Amino acid sequence: MITLIVRGVSKAFPGVKALDHVDLDAPAGSLVAVLGPSGCGKTTLLRCIAGFERADAGRITVAGRVVALEGMHLPSHRRGVGVVPQEGALFPHLSVADNVGFGLPGGRRNSERRATVDRFLELVGLGGLGERMPHELSGGQQQRVALARTLAPGPELVLLDEPFSALDAGLRTELRRDVKDVLRDQGMTAVLVTHDQSEALSMADHVVVMRDGRVIQSGTPIELYTHPNEEWVATFLGDASWLDGDVHGGRFDSALGALDVVAATPSGSARALVRPEQVELDASGAAAEVVRADFHGHDALLTLRLASGAGALVQCRLAHPGGAASGRGCRPGQCEGGSSAGLTRRRPSRLALSSAPIRSARATSVHECAGRTLSCTRSGRQSWQHRTV
Repeated sequence: MITLIVRGVSKAFPGVKALDHVDLDAPAGSLVAVLGPSGCGKTTLLRCIAGFERADAGRITVAGRVVALEGMHLPSHRRGVGVVPQEGALFPHLSVADNVGFGLPGGRRNSERRATVDRFLELVGLGGLGERMPHELSGGQQQRVALARTLAPGPELVLLDEPFSALDAGLRTELRRDVKDVLRDQGMTAVLVTHDQSEALSMADHVVVMRDGRVIQSGTPIELYTHPNEEWVATFLGDASWLDGDVHGGRFDSALGALDVVAATPSGSARALVRPEQVELDASGAAAEVVRADFHGHDALLTLRLASGAGALVQCRLAHPGGAASGRGCRPGQCEGGSSAGLTRRRPSRLALSSAPIRSARATSVHECAGRTLSCTRSGRQSWQHRTV
């Protein structure tokens, strides 16, 4: 069953077309992320689904019931949709328990109402805090209360409007996991609106990428990351490097050497997408120069300029920049701009072009990064993007 069906929805404001024939499906029990940069129309789409905005055209169906159609607009309180807003928006004069119970039907007995409130507070990890006031809670706790308040009435669909954006990084990661677990445990269908790529890729079962009011691509997180349908999607979803080369007889010739092509691809000029995790350090390789080293603690990102291939830039991610137990690794100050490096294939490898399915992806491993000598190799079977130039 599909809980949410959006077909051909359009919405315009004076001088701006916010939505342009948008289609979206959310199967029952799934979490769908609508991902895009600021101004792409994702929040307008959420507001149209919730009933806060009237769509100019198209149809919206929630749990088998049409809630929006040209000339018809069901009010938001009759749609069976719950919304978790960006800032929580708790009632400051009500206790935590009263905030959670605010949307429950008035006909319930006090004991039944209290049991429901307590159950959802336990569910979001706030058991025993029902008597507190919102100002006595941290930002993360307030968002948990907002989630409990949304889930308590049992909506058919939950809409999350960038609910983690105001939280610090550590708390944001923790709350993402907890919210995903709660939604899954309750069998809830949810749509998450976000501009954060890692948030969408880590939480969602299905991701819809939007730009300029249109859906550019949709699919599972791994489908979008490994098989983007255009360069903008590839770079928007994560760090990406591009290699130009030629396809001849099922082989792709580039500055990284000759690689097998998995899918049938016409001969001629082509462009390949390389993710940093698809490149690893090795003891030998073609000449390249380290032009940048960004240290992130848990890893480091090297940017290398190839001596061949018209000076193409390739990025390499080091999983253990501080050095493993063996003493190998890349310590701050060792891998700096101007260092020599190399990129090469270490073993026969297969290259997937266009829409070929991903075969496997092996994590980058650090082999050596000592002094001023570096080298890198593409690892495992990878997926690449093809474009005729």
